[in-house]
Amino acid sequence: MTYTAEDIRRKSDFGLKIDFGHDRKNSARFFVTLSKLINFCEFVDQTLASSLDSSLQPIILLEDLEKGSLLIWLKTALQLVDDDALSNLSLRKLFGKYAVKAKYILIDFLEKKTTISNADEIQILQAELINEYEETFGASLSPLTINQRQITDCIRKYQDALDDLNEDDKVYYLSPSSRPSIQFNRTFDVSPETLEDIITKETISSELTMILKIKRPDYLGDSQWQFKHGKNTMSVKILDENWLSQFRSRQITISPGDSLRATVRSESKYDSNYEVISEKYEVIQVIEVIQAEAHIQQKLDLSLQSNNDELE
Repeated sequence: MTYTAEDIRRKSDFGLKIDFGHDRKNSARFFVTLSKLINFCEFVDQTLASSLDSSLQPIILLEDLEKGSLLIWLKTALQLVDDDALSNLSLRKLFGKYAVKAKYILIDFLEKKTTISNADEIQILQAELINEYEETFGASLSPLTINQRQITDCIRKYQDALDDLNEDDKVYYLSPSSRPSIQFNRTFDVSPETLEDIITKETISSELTMILKIKRPDYLGDSQWQFKHGKNTMSVKILDENWLSQFRSRQITISPGDSLRATVRSESKYDSNYEVISEKYEVIQVIEVIQAEAHIQQKLDLSLQSNNDELE
């Protein structure tokens, strides 16, 4: 059976279109952008699905690719992560419908702005997404639990998707429904730090002594160290310049399996619902290097061998 372009549009959920500008020398940027746009759409769908039911895992399927301007048609589907969650056929159909509308709301909201400067704007977008959810699903499901941090994460993905385009390139979100196409706003700009700050209601800082197992040292001196603490991996900046100076001059050596006993400053930020926005850790003083037991045993064996050699 042969499908026409109109058939494909009707059975697709949404489309993405890139109009090329005058500069077509670096043509790879169009495909990089297209990949990032799909990632943005997938990220929004996954955020919505996790807010609805943690067992739902949405995927985006390619329906068709058209020539001329770079134009693809896509469809949202739910993977069979939890058979019980997906046994409700109406849920599967309604989620695809809601995901398309939610992305439209987000893109349309940002199309009208050059930046975001206060939490009220995030709350307005949050309310629009929740209202659309209630209209789509009615009272059959529990309330949508999407929080402000999840929304700002979606906004960051939106910005990242447009980074590689030139000034005269244009990108559109297309819907087969009666809604008109909308353009992605390339003039919109807000830093991740600003987004984090405007949704932060409370910040709690504390200092404590911790033992951090070294996973990856920073030998270059311009990035963070990676540590294991329990089951968690932590990226931590070491601010103890005296200790760092000794480490870089090889007065202090680090071996596999070693740990640091250190004074650590932690900072946790919370939004208006007291959901954690971010957590940051900094080592302000290294107290000691704790050698791994295998390392200690190896040094002991070498010392014993040296003593035996001298006795002989």
